[in-house]
Amino acid sequence: MHDFDLKTLRLLVSVCEHGNMGRAAREEHIEPSAISKRIAQLESEFGVPLLTRSRRGVQPTAAGLALIEHVRSVKITLQPAARRMVEHLVERAAQKKRGVTSRT
Repeated sequence: MHDFDLKTLRLLVSVCEHGNMGRAAREEHIEPSAISKRIAQLESEFGVPLLTRSRRGVQPTAAGLALIEHVRSVKITLQPAARRMVEHLVERAAQKKRGVTSRT
């Protein structure tokens, strides 16, 4: 089983949405070379190319498209969990302000 780095997967989606590592890098506030390295490591781990690179930009391969589809699904699944964690932090801050402690 593979360990998935969510940031690298998010970067892969961003690169494919922009069709260009430079534009994705600007949006994600990371160097294009760092994105390229992370995606190359992901390709090495899976043993399959995820992108077709050219001077005009990048296109996802069939494997890349399949992975991106799953990443988007995971992102949708995790959004409510992330919102709940923010709510939890707000609740804890309010409890601390009132002097109430919680073990959760």
